[in-house]
Amino acid sequence: MAWRPDILLDNPILVKHVRARLRRKSLLPAVTIVLILCVCILWLGQTRVVGAGVPVSLMIGLQVVVLTFIGAGQVGATMTKARESGIIDFHRVSPLPSNWMVMGFLIGPPILEYALLAVSLPFAYWLALDSLTGIVRYVQLLVALILISWVVHSLVLLSSLTTKKPKSSQRGAATVIVLLALFLGQPIAMGIWFATRSLADAPAMPFFGIGMHWLLFVMLYSISVIAMLLVAATRKIRSERMHAYSKPLAIGCHLLITFLTLGAVWHSQWIGVSVGVLYVLVMAAVILTATITPDRGEYVKGLRRAERIGKKLPSPWSDAGVIRLPLFVLCGIVFVAATLILRLSSDDALLAARGSLAIAVGVFAVAYFGLGLQYFLLRIPKAGMTVMSLFIFIVWLVPPLIGSILAAAKMPPEWYLSISAVSPLVGVAVSSGLIEMPVVESARLAALMPAIFFAVVFNVLVVATRRKIDLVVRSSQPKASEPGVFKEAAPIRRPSVEEASQM
Repeated sequence: MAWRPDILLDNPILVKHVRARLRRKSLLPAVTIVLILCVCILWLGQTRVVGAGVPVSLMIGLQVVVLTFIGAGQVGATMTKARESGIIDFHRVSPLPSNWMVMGFLIGPPILEYALLAVSLPFAYWLALDSLTGIVRYVQLLVALILISWVVHSLVLLSSLTTKKPKSSQRGAATVIVLLALFLGQPIAMGIWFATRSLADAPAMPFFGIGMHWLLFVMLYSISVIAMLLVAATRKIRSERMHAYSKPLAIGCHLLITFLTLGAVWHSQWIGVSVGVLYVLVMAAVILTATITPDRGEYVKGLRRAERIGKKLPSPWSDAGVIRLPLFVLCGIVFVAATLILRLSSDDALLAARGSLAIAVGVFAVAYFGLGLQYFLLRIPKAGMTVMSLFIFIVWLVPPLIGSILAAAKMPPEWYLSISAVSPLVGVAVSSGLIEMPVVESARLAALMPAIFFAVVFNVLVVATRRKIDLVVRSSQPKASEPGVFKEAAPIRRPSVEEASQM
């Protein structure tokens, strides 16, 4: 019922933004600017000074900037204002469903940008008909553009909801937009350049060895990413204290990421592809682990709730449960998927053995990241994330930096390779066999041993800290036999009619 068409047609948040952003004083200046730019691009195409595909590329680039990046800025700014003013808390206690609120804040703020996109469509159609692009291919590019814009908007919305302080959410959203522009700008530009200049159809994208049309490929991946982001945004907009994902949801998202990643590289015959898959799966597991790890306050509340219902500990699958069991499942997914793609990409026994070592480094890196984050959040909940960030900086970023300095100083290769391999960012690649050097064996050992050491140490610390918290919480619970503790009052008996008449 919550996803019926009324989620857009009768959404009060969406209606509010439509009325606010499509007023004449806001709409007319923006439409005038876009019309002038569109007329200039159309005139450039009619002069034939440049190639036939250049005006279309400029028009699509204008639409990308307007809808994707300016629209993302509107989403981030609107969510920041809603959190600062407290209106988001009013929406939380209103009968409006959470997914309605998410769709309102996702579609409503960039509604002016959608109107500007509609204004540019006639000019884009004219240019597409007058070039090699064609109307069909332009419509395909338009669908892909809208889907990519929704991915960016969803990511900005989620980043605005996950920051602890509302004032910092605007800076976080701006940072996300800049990073996305840097990483997505070049692939989008290359895709537009190819699509508007080639008469041949785009090559079929491989998915588990089956050729798939590129638009279906983009739709499959973008809709999957949008769904994962909107699920997290729905949970955060329902309650600010709620984790972005529950533990089963995090495992389901990692399975989906694994499925999509394996589908894109299936039947690849290069060992480097399996290493890239391992990096993707490890980073996805690390990010998802950070979203489901409880701190000490959440664990204590879950422990008290478990004792009230007669359980010894909170369920490991609840938001308050310690992350050890879900982390084991995530590590198992990384191990199985990476091993599968390694066996498919290489028949060489030596390369397979080295790839197995790289998989071990990646799996233990995920394990000690999750266990370390859990330990710091249990031990020092207020500064746990900060201390964990410092630990990751020292272990993951400092060794490659020192190794680069030693390499620039022309030190022996075993020195800078062994030091750099302490970081899994380098250790996975060194252990995989991509680097063929006689001194790499010591670097492989340097990559594996610290990962195992940190995983074991943090596991022991998590168990010891959890037991200490359990002991303190249980010893602080008052018992009914202790003095000063009120016993349960007997039920009040009402007097009968005869007794009441004699009183």
